[in-house]
Amino acid sequence: MSEQRKRTSIFERLRSAPTPTVRLNAGATVAASAGGPAPPSMRDDATTSPTPAADPTAGASAGSRASASDAEQPEDLSAVTAAQVDAELEDLSSLAPATPQLVRRYLRAGETITARLAGRGVVRVPIHWMTAGEGRQPVRCAQTVTKKCVLCLAKLRVEVYGHLAVYVVEDRAVVALQVPGSTDPGALLPQLAREVSDPDHARLLLGIGRAARGNNYSVRRLRKLALGETIGQAEIDDFQARGGLQPTEVRDSYVGFSNADMLQQWPEIADLIRIHHPLLDMTSP
Repeated sequence: MSEQRKRTSIFERLRSAPTPTVRLNAGATVAASAGGPAPPSMRDDATTSPTPAADPTAGASAGSRASASDAEQPEDLSAVTAAQVDAELEDLSSLAPATPQLVRRYLRAGETITARLAGRGVVRVPIHWMTAGEGRQPVRCAQTVTKKCVLCLAKLRVEVYGHLAVYVVEDRAVVALQVPGSTDPGALLPQLAREVSDPDHARLLLGIGRAARGNNYSVRRLRKLALGETIGQAEIDDFQARGGLQPTEVRDSYVGFSNADMLQQWPEIADLIRIHHPLLDMTSP
C-alpha cells in the first residue's frame, strides 16, 4: 500500500460509506444525520409505508443475486478505531504548508495601482520575446557563464527587466513588479529609483500608472502613512520573513527552455543562427 493510500484510506472509506440508517418501524427508515427537515415517516401525519411485495423470481435466482449483492457491499468500517483516525490526522498535520508562490506583476496599458514599497532590492532578469499563438511570450534567456543562448546567437533582442517588491493595495498582496529597463524620460525605472532612495520609502503610498498608449509611466506620491497605519504591513512582514525577493524565485517565474527545446519549438532559430554564424557547429550551440 502506497504512502498516499495509507494517508487517505480511512477518510476515503468514510466518505464512500453509506449513510447509517435508523429503523423507525417495519416499513420505514431514516438517515441518522442531524439537521434538515424531518422525513415523512417522522412527521405527525406520516403513515407507515407498506412492505414491498415479495419478488416471485427470488427462489430461481437467489444464489446469483446473493453473489452480486455480496460483491457490491461497501467495506466494513466498524474496525476503524478513533486511535487510527487520530493517528492519520496527526500525520496530515505534520505536512508542511505550501509556500506561497511569487506573483510577478506588470502594468497593463491604462492601468493604475496604489502601492507600498516592500523592499529596495531590484532583481534583473534578461528575457526574449517569442511568438506564442497570436501573441508574444517572455522567455528567460538561457545564457550562462558556461553556456550560450540560441536566441542570443540568432540575434533576437534581449531585454533586461527589473523586479521590485511592492504591496499592491488593489491586489492585497506583495508582488514582484516588472520594471522595464528603459531609462528614457517617462520610463518607470528612473521614477521608482527616486522613490526607493527616499529614507522614508517604506511609509510612502504611491500611485503607479501606465499610459493608455505607449510605454510612458507616472509615479506619484499620494501621501505618507501616519504613525500606527498598517496598510499591507502584515503581508509585507510575512513576505520579508520568507526571505523577501529571491533572484531564483523571480527568474523561475518566467518560462525557461533548454537550447534543444527552443530549437524544436521555433525551427526558424536554427536558420537565423546559420545566417549570422555560418561556421558555427550547431550540434553544440
